[in-house]
Amino acid sequence: MAAAFAYRPLAVPRDAAVATGPTARSAAAEAAFWDGFSNPVLVREYASITSIHFSPIRPHDFAVTSSTRVQLYGSSAQAVKATFSRFGDLAFSGHLRDDARLLVAGDATGAVKVFDAKSRSVLRTFAGHKDAVRVTRFSSVHSQILSASDDKTAIVWDMLTQKPLVTFDCHKDHVRAGAVNNENPHIVMTGSYDHCVRLFDIRVPRSSSCIMTFDHADPVESVLFLPGSSLVASTGSSRLCIWNMFSSGSRSAPSSNAFQTASDHQKSITCSALDGTGTRILTGSLDAQVKVYSIEEGRVLHSLKYPAPILALGVSPDNLHLAVGMTTGLLSVRTRVVKTEDLDDPAAVDWRGRSYAAVRPLRVASGPRGRRAATGAGRLRTVRPRPGDLLVDEDGDVASAVHLPGGGPLVRGGPTAGASASRATAMVFYDRLLASFQYARALDAAVERRANRAIAIEVLKEIVQRDALTAALGGRDDVGLEPIARFLAENIIVPKYSQLLIHVANVILDMYTPVIGQSSIIDELFDRIRTEIRRELNLQSDITRCLGLLEMLMAR
Repeated sequence: MAAAFAYRPLAVPRDAAVATGPTARSAAAEAAFWDGFSNPVLVREYASITSIHFSPIRPHDFAVTSSTRVQLYGSSAQAVKATFSRFGDLAFSGHLRDDARLLVAGDATGAVKVFDAKSRSVLRTFAGHKDAVRVTRFSSVHSQILSASDDKTAIVWDMLTQKPLVTFDCHKDHVRAGAVNNENPHIVMTGSYDHCVRLFDIRVPRSSSCIMTFDHADPVESVLFLPGSSLVASTGSSRLCIWNMFSSGSRSAPSSNAFQTASDHQKSITCSALDGTGTRILTGSLDAQVKVYSIEEGRVLHSLKYPAPILALGVSPDNLHLAVGMTTGLLSVRTRVVKTEDLDDPAAVDWRGRSYAAVRPLRVASGPRGRRAATGAGRLRTVRPRPGDLLVDEDGDVASAVHLPGGGPLVRGGPTAGASASRATAMVFYDRLLASFQYARALDAAVERRANRAIAIEVLKEIVQRDALTAALGGRDDVGLEPIARFLAENIIVPKYSQLLIHVANVILDMYTPVIGQSSIIDELFDRIRTEIRRELNLQSDITRCLGLLEMLMAR
């Protein structure tokens, strides 16, 4: 396992932003995109993996449900960050809220539990189902939760009162699928073994809350709302059906008039998920294959083979990670190797596919079996550079002139000369510090060189992802804390950095509250931070008020 979680260097920040989605590609490009999910990390769980869910926000950690526990994996290191095991029986459907602060899951006793994702404590327990709860989902209204059970009911809960807002009992068999519309949280969808997919509006009276019914013609295993459209998808048996809510459904009787139907699996489809762009549907099946469908064309674009029948899958919102859970308890996490120029937000993505040796001091020479590299210790060993590798010389400078045998540049999308080369060299410097666990020194060096704010942010992100922020900030006096506090004061209201820097500021306050007031410099900087945040909040309030006035004018 240690080899699987190899050290990965920091990303070189870029200012250019180019869209990354797989929205329009040729067949060859489509295959290359999905084949880019390579080098799977394999983890063995105790029992079958029944659910995988990625956090919508960075760093896109993901919850894996297996046996009597839910485990939270970090997407960067793909290691367990937290384990939730306070269930009375088998756990099902671990699901993270869209702010990643809470996690909800059901169990075989009929209980629904809400956990604090950080402390792992149980915050709420809902008891209303009479059989196993197979589906739990957070609504975009943070105080509401959808649950569906083998007792043939689905319930929308109010977290504040811990009571049901509405109960749906239209189904005649186990309810094994459910979803909440993110664009309209009043609309929920359920799928059942009675072959029906039903849409409900929680705002209308219970007797007429079922607003639409589709007949899938087979037991329904999963349902999806397709973003930005009137389409929904359901899977069951070997079929994927896409329904148009405006033309396919019926309130009075189930409609079997699907907008699109595909049946490419050899065995039952057990799970489905959208890719990060919302233009592809991925389905996992007991035939041990994942198939990628185009929503627009309704056909298979690519297939991925796995060693065992599949029960759960998930794709990270940034399209960099594909996690698949199998009946044997095997968890496969594939990471896509990307070019920096292909990224939507280059500052938030690690460069993949680099070997650790590529960021150590190397002396490279051509040879029949590849490139011979001398390490700092003088030992010779064969290194086969891959696209994205950074080769540095013995002085730590980027060897930008080195090319791959095919003629392509070794530093893919990376520095070649001038300022870019110096930036990459700086990243190698921080890589060395982080690789030797010198977190405080790396942070100090980054924030003291304020001329390049993007590099400091990258270093902070890497420290946070390594769960080493407390170690990097601890044991400081006012002199050691001043550069960090000054960096926060200068950048905390920058929108693309604010979430990270607010988290850093909260950690500093938690650690140093007892001694705040003993240094006039630190007090002045924190007063400045408070003033900047208050000014930003007032500005946002004014903007919201202006938007409200504009909406009133437009409504007239």
